[in-house]
Amino acid sequence: MGQKVQPKHTLGIIESILDGSIKLEKLSYPQHTYIYIPDDLKDYDDVQWQLLLREQMRKRALFLSGVSDWNRLPKEAVEVFEP
Repeated sequence: MGQKVQPKHTLGIIESILDGSIKLEKLSYPQHTYIYIPDDLKDYDDVQWQLLLREQMRKRALFLSGVSDWNRLPKEAVEVFEP
């Protein structure tokens, strides 16, 4: 935790999307994947990191469910953020 995505990562991710070589890994959070970054030191199996992710996803779901009708997302889109 605490590491930020660097510009070289962003450019590499964009390139891999465009050339079709993007590598997605399964995440412990239901129905979610992440983009594999070779020098990423994050331990995705770390319980503290998983708890933080779940809390952030919960906060995002609360925010999305409370937006005005004008900006409201479809229910299916908000459900992606719910555990």
